[in-house]
Amino acid sequence: MKKSNYIVTILLATFVFASFAFAEKTQIVNLTNTDKNITVGQKFTVTANYDTQSDEGSFGLGVRIHFDSNKVKFIGFKDSFIIGKTLEDTVAKDDTRSDFDQSTVTDKYVVIGWSATADFWPNMPTPVKLSDLLFEAIAPGGTQINVSFSSISSGYQSQANNVLIDIQ
Repeated sequence: MKKSNYIVTILLATFVFASFAFAEKTQIVNLTNTDKNITVGQKFTVTANYDTQSDEGSFGLGVRIHFDSNKVKFIGFKDSFIIGKTLEDTVAKDDTRSDFDQSTVTDKYVVIGWSATADFWPNMPTPVKLSDLLFEAIAPGGTQINVSFSSISSGYQSQANNVLIDIQ
């Protein structure tokens, strides 16, 4: 009886440790907006921030920023994190067929990416600001700005935190 309790304890401890270790290797992108009273015709900023549960470096990151082109117009990236930036695609692509963010309310996306230029990326403690994304409100109503991953580092999982925009 004691031997079986010992084995169960070892297996449980191994599972908990493995789950904890795996959970620490997550690349997280958070989208935020501080403009609360956006009106049609107004330009506004959504900020993309990068974080991990640990400062263990990765080999880079690629993200897609999704939006509803009937509600907002993408203007461009501003103040992007420069270390290892390999791609900043400002031409919006159609997302109605591939639906990378698995949302029927978005129809376009742009891509931005980074890769390790030194030992690891981002080569500094997280969180770090990835970029400010500039938009113009073109129609009233609620709209979602979403993020999906075009690439993540080997051994990592991804977590996307989107933002809801209310246009008056």
